[in-house]
Amino acid sequence: MFGDASASRERTYGWAWLLPFATELEPWDDSLARQWATTLRPLARLIRDRYIEFLPRQEYPIRVGVHPNTAFGLSFAYDYASITSDTELLESVVAGARRYYIDDRNCPLAWEPSGKDFLSPCFEKAALMACILAARQGPGVGQRHAAAMIENGPCCDLLCSLQGIHIQVSDAQTGIQWQKDRSMKYVFSAITQRGPLKWPNGAKVALIVSLNLEHWDMVKDTDQPYYAGGPAILPDTLPGNVADFPHYTWREYGQRVGVWRLFETFDQAGVPASCTINAKTALERRPIVDAANDRGWEIVAHNYEQGELLSDYANNAGKERDVILRTLKVYKDVVGRPAKGWLSSSVNPALKARTLGVIRNRWSESCCLTKPLSHKVSRIR
Repeated sequence: MFGDASASRERTYGWAWLLPFATELEPWDDSLARQWATTLRPLARLIRDRYIEFLPRQEYPIRVGVHPNTAFGLSFAYDYASITSDTELLESVVAGARRYYIDDRNCPLAWEPSGKDFLSPCFEKAALMACILAARQGPGVGQRHAAAMIENGPCCDLLCSLQGIHIQVSDAQTGIQWQKDRSMKYVFSAITQRGPLKWPNGAKVALIVSLNLEHWDMVKDTDQPYYAGGPAILPDTLPGNVADFPHYTWREYGQRVGVWRLFETFDQAGVPASCTINAKTALERRPIVDAANDRGWEIVAHNYEQGELLSDYANNAGKERDVILRTLKVYKDVVGRPAKGWLSSSVNPALKARTLGVIRNRWSESCCLTKPLSHKVSRIR
């Protein structure tokens, strides 16, 4: 049994790969997933305890580009602690990461990759510290620190999206590219570095007509300003715990009357549209979603409820994940297929890279998190 083995067994690479399984299973609202989560929980707990015991004793991080890289293991432990709200493990990981990396500067990317690397030590620690500092001190702090950790690395996104990084071809290139994508979340491409964009049949312009089929709750448990139905049209916005009938009925008109006129207009013109839907639109205004689905229009998942922004959970990865997974489940149940796209409400993710990671590890193939940047991600089941 693993629990009877030496405390150093699989430290920390095997530990790192065990925790993502638990991270995926714990919030998954599925009967089989819950069974697996229950089975795996004692082993995950053992790994968790060993991390807490081991990290204060590890004087120096392992900075190699292979299995035992310390930042690699800490990244997965950090995700697990965030999802399970394990404060003790989270504080242990954060303390260790700060002790190892807070003073690191100018990591020499010119030395990467070496002959055996399958991950980038520079990107790995920069991504870890950006995530930790962003969650605790704000995205700007994480962004600036990550940029400073990489030699000559101008920052252009939260997790240190670096310009001008050229990886030499080697046996490790596939692994390095995966690591680069994992840390940077998208590959920077200036317009001067791209080939010409060509549309089918020699077309010069591509036009996407998109309808936002959104649902606002009439009231929310807050005394902060809240408009229940789109951008405020009246000068005085009411608090969320007071029913805002003007704004709510404005949206109601759109869903009871306006959208059906749009369907008719698009049908007459022979123009297909695409739609974004909140999960609550699918649950409480299903005829609208069915009408779009019956026409074969593209439908994009768009948060659970429009007034609940993922950015509200910038410091609560577990809650963010719950919102995304519940939304994708409703989408699949109502639309009849997994979502292929995601648009965060008000185009506001929590932390771009973290939101993208949750979506990527479920059904969505692509997502637009922040205009005008579109992220293309691989579907991982």
